[in-house]
Amino acid sequence: MNVLASDQRETAITFAGAGREKFADTTLAEVEGCPVLAHAHAVFLCAAESQMRVGDHIIVVALVEASLGGGGEPLLRHDRSYGTFVAGG
Repeated sequence: MNVLASDQRETAITFAGAGREKFADTTLAEVEGCPVLAHAHAVFLCAAESQMRVGDHIIVVALVEASLGGGGEPLLRHDRSYGTFVAGG
């Protein structure tokens, strides 16, 4: 699983949209034999435990086996808007 960085909004839009070739302009890297998005904020390497169909989606429950963190701010999406995390005082 990839966690995008705050400057990867266009990548998020590309992967969220339907009917596009999502990997055409995407740079991939390999971590422990798994393809991941290059320059992602963080990566979680997971093993699928179960899955269920909900409407036209498939929800996957997975066990995190390893994680790699990146620097900078993660990209967040809430209420149809993109942003970053701001720590409370």
